[in-house]
Amino acid sequence: MKLLKKLLLAVFCCTLVFCTAAACDDDDSSSSSSSSSSISSSISSSESSSSNEESSSSSSSSSSEESSSSVLELSSIVASANSLTVTSGGMALLNAQLLPEGVVASVTWEIADECKDLAVISGNLLIINASAKTGDQIKVKAVSGSIESNELVFTVGIPITEITISALGDTTVVKGNTLTFSATVNAGANASEVTWDVIEGKDLASFTDNTLVVKSDATTGATIKVVATCGTVTSEPITVTVGATQEEINASKFFISLSRDEILVDKNALSAPTLSAEVFNFNLESVTDQDLVYSVVEGEEYLSITQDGYKCKFTALGHGHAVVEARINNTQVVAQAEIEVIVPPEAIKVPAVFTERPNIAYNFSMVKQDNSTDTLKFVPTILGENVCQDYKVEFFHEDGTTGTDVGVYNNEV
Repeated sequence: MKLLKKLLLAVFCCTLVFCTAAACDDDDSSSSSSSSSSISSSISSSESSSSNEESSSSSSSSSSEESSSSVLELSSIVASANSLTVTSGGMALLNAQLLPEGVVASVTWEIADECKDLAVISGNLLIINASAKTGDQIKVKAVSGSIESNELVFTVGIPITEITISALGDTTVVKGNTLTFSATVNAGANASEVTWDVIEGKDLASFTDNTLVVKSDATTGATIKVVATCGTVTSEPITVTVGATQEEINASKFFISLSRDEILVDKNALSAPTLSAEVFNFNLESVTDQDLVYSVVEGEEYLSITQDGYKCKFTALGHGHAVVEARINNTQVVAQAEIEVIVPPEAIKVPAVFTERPNIAYNFSMVKQDNSTDTLKFVPTILGENVCQDYKVEFFHEDGTTGTDVGVYNNEV
């Protein structure tokens, strides 16, 4: 029995050992497989990484080559200045144009060695020393690496000490119009850098070069003061007056139109005539705001007037000729009408020879009794003050005819 137990125990142990060993073999196999997979994965990853690096490197290299090929290279520099004539203590503005267009490069300005005691450069400004003398020359160029610009040669001129301006036309300028100016400086000085400015009335006008442009809405009668400056010297101002447009001028000029320029005023008429006036400006617009005054300027003894606005009525005072004037007060704008005033006599008295004995026929002749050719005047008597004295004598003859011939009557008594 004991022997059987020992055998069974031995068999169990062998089985356990075998199983354990198999398990280990399985573990080793699994481990080996896992390691192999891991290496394979690592290799694959490494290859992928290598491939990406090569691709990135290739792309970077291509981009770098393209970028390198698109960068512009400076080929030349063109130097210029606002003026090649300078004055001692003055300045000149330098400019460098880089070519081709769009190229970017740093530029420095250099003064020729023999001129360095005459000027200095600050940024793009050439500053002339006060010790520089008239006639001195200063040579300047722009440099970028090995590229040099053309050489600028500046000449020191006579400094400006005085500037005088003048208007090339009437200094009364109609709104919307222009006026050109000129400037002169002291002899020998350079006036190429003259600038123009409005110092009074900037809202009324502005400069384009040396031409003053007056705005179309500028106030008529307003004044504008202008000056010119050259360097540090400024001229005395010139005053410009804003002129009116033709339409404004026309609107301020007037004329009078009368309803009639010849009128007959009869004292015995049933109604007195009326004179009326209308005022127009030169734009042919009727206006009613002018102070119109009527007056008798000739024949005041014959006529009086009564004014009612732009109308007037007449009153006959005596027989004669009168002139009535309509005037815009305090101006020379007038219009006149000729007035003929008629005042009949109160009565006409004929010579007494015709009235003393009206029932007796007279042998009466207007021819003198001595038979001379002189005739006697038939003079009636006109009754009334300031009445008509212009009469016409007409005879009524015995035979029923009328005329200016004198009738001869025989005394039949």
